[in-house]
Amino acid sequence: MKVPLSWLSEFIDLPTSDPATLAGVLGSLGHEVEGWETISPTFSGVVVGRVETVSPHPDADRVRLTQVDYGSGDVLEVVCGAWNFEAGAVVAFAPVGAQLNPGGKPMEIEARAVRGVVSHGMICSASELGLGDDHTGILVLDRLGVAGPDDVGRDLEAVLPLSDVILDVTITPNRPDVMSILGIARELGAYYELPVRQPDTRVDDTGPETAAAVEVEDPLGCPRFVARQVSGITVGPSPLPAQ
Repeated sequence: MKVPLSWLSEFIDLPTSDPATLAGVLGSLGHEVEGWETISPTFSGVVVGRVETVSPHPDADRVRLTQVDYGSGDVLEVVCGAWNFEAGAVVAFAPVGAQLNPGGKPMEIEARAVRGVVSHGMICSASELGLGDDHTGILVLDRLGVAGPDDVGRDLEAVLPLSDVILDVTITPNRPDVMSILGIARELGAYYELPVRQPDTRVDDTGPETAAAVEVEDPLGCPRFVARQVSGITVGPSPLPAQ
């Protein structure tokens, strides 16, 4: 089971974040840690920017000209080929000198001319930042709820807590109570004698009557069976974490 320490910290305030120490503690409790992975951003120098204006390129139909405020006091002209945003969008902006690593290929952002207009940076997509595979449009941070106009100029690493350590824990079949992040938190809470925060499991039952119906035909073999109808669900990628 993968156990991100950032997720674990939602339930317990551990005295250490050292993966080797936590692996030893979990091992002493009967939960072998096969290893751990340290993850970190693959970019540097990327900041939160705000698109001030969007206008047509004078000599190209597939790209547009934007004016980007990135908190330095200057507004830069940037050529962008994405069309999933308009003026006012809060975006991930890589100014000249920023380092990206899309697809494992390191690159440094430079000012370059695009059909006669110099672009002073790059408005980034999720794939260019190593945050996903989507390269069809830029990463619009305010639309995702992770940053707003007040964050303009902040380092993107500070807005998105991307650094983490993920433990790979083996849970034996006789301990289903530990097969969750909360279960791991309870084990560590008992070891360190620390309180564990319980998640809010309250459910709003208001709304129209459900169409789900359950009939228990064998009350001895199944004394209780519960069903719930859930609506208004949108299937999509997992959201980015908000700081």
